[in-house]
Amino acid sequence: MGWLTRVRDPIAGKSLALLHSRIAQPWTIENLADEVGISRSALVKRFTRYLAEPPMT
Repeated sequence: MGWLTRVRDPIAGKSLALLHSRIAQPWTIENLADEVGISRSALVKRFTRYLAEPPMT
């Protein structure tokens, strides 16, 4: 599965798009999770599952 295919997941894709669109924002797991409407632990698990690393890496 390629990188672009993995970001088709709605949560992982939206999270990644937010991180890239607001580079200057001091992101935390908490505020990224709030933006995509999911718990912090679920965000980390899902992002890691589809992108092979946690969101703040």
